Amino acid sequence: MRNLTKEFERHMTAFLRRTGLSPTEFGERAVGDRKFVGDVRRGRSPRLATVDRVLAFMETYEDTRGSDGPRDPKTEPGRR
Repeated sequence: MRNLTKEFERHMTAFLRRTGLSPTEFGERAVGDRKFVGDVRRGRSPRLATVDRVLAFMETYEDTRGSDGPRDPKTEPGRR
């Protein structure tokens, strides 16, 4: 049986490596929770709606970042 929480965690970890975002910055931007990544790594199973929100953030972040590298962090998606 697949463990979707672990699969989601691996997907987030790969995203963090690709983008260079810290786990706390990512959690804050994606869902407004700086402890989100750490909690998932410690076994928290996020709600499906939260997973959808995080996946949408990751997709938008990479789409807007494009191949020209990082932009001004104040204009990145998910920034409040």
